[in-house]
Amino acid sequence: MKNMFLEAIVLTNSVSMTIEFGKFLGSKLVAGYSVFLNGELGAGKTTFAKGLCTGLGVDKNFHVRSPTFSLINEYRGKLPVRHVDLFRIENEEELQNIGFFDQNFKGVLVIEWANKFNLEHTNDTISIFLDDVDLNSREIKLTARSNLIKTLVELSPLDLKVVNN
Repeated sequence: MKNMFLEAIVLTNSVSMTIEFGKFLGSKLVAGYSVFLNGELGAGKTTFAKGLCTGLGVDKNFHVRSPTFSLINEYRGKLPVRHVDLFRIENEEELQNIGFFDQNFKGVLVIEWANKFNLEHTNDTISIFLDDVDLNSREIKLTARSNLIKTLVELSPLDLKVVNN
């Protein structure tokens, strides 16, 4: 039986609300998930990643920052988190050189600018697109397998709605 993917959308109206939604999502993830974060510069990818990391048990006082120059940051929480930024990566050879395809990693992979490459969407992938509506508001669109989206919609503290089915 084919595993159908659904999209859901939520609007956040502050930085703290974006972080809280990331925290909610992070708290629902298990080892093996990949979270693809996409959006324009300044859309809130790293802000959302901060919330995800907190939800995954990374100390909220730890400074989660964009790995734009380090390319990969790793954090310890209830699960290991590998935070990757592909903005400066030009080709798949560079991905290989930074250890992106490490098959031994057993945690949650968070990838900013994932849309730069044709990365495989699996049953354990959540694709997120952040769009800045105004200075503080973000429209966050999630695409994932249907049963995960339905669970997130049911449990979400915000007004997360399915936009296709």
